[in-house]
Amino acid sequence: MTGWIWRSFTIRPLRCSDPAFSQIGSENFLWHLSTVLQAAQVNPHLGSLFLFDSHRRLEEFASGNLDIYDVWPPLLQYANREYLYYRVFNEVLFDYFQREKALPQLKSRSPARAWSRAFIERHVGSDVPVTVQIRRNPANPERDTHSDSWISFFQFSLGRYPVKFLIICAQHEVDARLRQCPNVIVAKDHCTNVEQDLALVDAAAIHMGHLLGPV
Repeated sequence: MTGWIWRSFTIRPLRCSDPAFSQIGSENFLWHLSTVLQAAQVNPHLGSLFLFDSHRRLEEFASGNLDIYDVWPPLLQYANREYLYYRVFNEVLFDYFQREKALPQLKSRSPARAWSRAFIERHVGSDVPVTVQIRRNPANPERDTHSDSWISFFQFSLGRYPVKFLIICAQHEVDARLRQCPNVIVAKDHCTNVEQDLALVDAAAIHMGHLLGPV
């Protein structure tokens, strides 16, 4: 498993028993380096990024730098290998809303905004841009998108609504049938990265997806 620093003041270890991550270990974590770097790039406040090839090295680093970094998640959640997805939505974001009376907003950096505007102008034109997140993960299929229903919806919308659907997903999640829909654009066919995918979500008129977010 790997651990990493997302910001110069926060350490976030990846350590949980969720099946989507259970196959990541010290021997193969570098295979996921490109994904980690893309995710880190989204953070406009990133100071430093460290990758560790074992929990021991991460824990040694964290314990030796407690005077410099605020460590998250807390020790109890880390030790229990808690899957933090639900804690983030049920506690972190909820507490933020209680305090700020608003939800955090997705704001792309200027270069990403300029890229997304140019992409939409070229590929969507005068139609309404709508991003749609598709998910297909063999390691955790119960959370997957029902592709047949979405494709039926795209086909139904063709000629009825002036819309172009921009599909946001990983390359391996692309259903080949999507490319048969004239009103569908698969973002990964244009080699987008995570920041560009999020910029499309930010620039679109509507985003259709679920809590898992674009991947």
